[in-house]
Amino acid sequence: GNAVNSYQNCAGLFGVVANGGIVKNLTVEGTLVEDMADPDGNWSYVGGVVAQVSGGVVENCTSKIAFSAGPNSSGKIRLGGVVGRVYASTADVLVKNCKNEGAINISYAAGLEGQSIVGGVVAILADGSAGYTPTVSDCSNIANITNFNGGKDSYVGGVIGYITRGGEEISTISNCTNTGAVCGGSTSAACSAIHIGGIVGRMNCHTLYNCVNEGAVSMSEN
Repeated sequence: GNAVNSYQNCAGLFGVVANGGIVKNLTVEGTLVEDMADPDGNWSYVGGVVAQVSGGVVENCTSKIAFSAGPNSSGKIRLGGVVGRVYASTADVLVKNCKNEGAINISYAAGLEGQSIVGGVVAILADGSAGYTPTVSDCSNIANITNFNGGKDSYVGGVIGYITRGGEEISTISNCTNTGAVCGGSTSAACSAIHIGGIVGRMNCHTLYNCVNEGAVSMSEN
């Protein structure tokens, strides 16, 4: 197992894949605890296989890692079962035929002013830039996902937590499935704006087709 408690902000079997790098045909398993208390409020990027992909291919990869948050975590986390963050800035990005089988249980103390983004396969997917395009296809999540008390404007999705608009090229998400239960919630007004979805927690101006959710989606408030 691994505990993420440094200020390097990236944790995965590979920290960063860029400039057309290729990661394929592998399985990872074990446990990973995100426990970073960054005093500068920086985000941490965590993926079972790759923390961040700015250009390249992640294909035929499976994560069986059980994820959780530690008591020191600031809650500024982007955690994906396979990839933490996709942003096509150095080359096209393709995440294809990847699968998450490890439970993701991110839970914080009430009132934590963080912003956690959690996805079964990818946590956060941004637009491409400089003509590069990000694509996620034929990916699946079968594990249960919980994002509880993650802070204001937190997101949780069965496949992707948040698809944001950061550049000019539009992302394409196709033929993805989720069968795991997806749950978010809060005990605090500071955590009131959480977005939950069976496929995507929140999506801005992108293309999504032939995706299926069969998992329960719920919100818990105490």
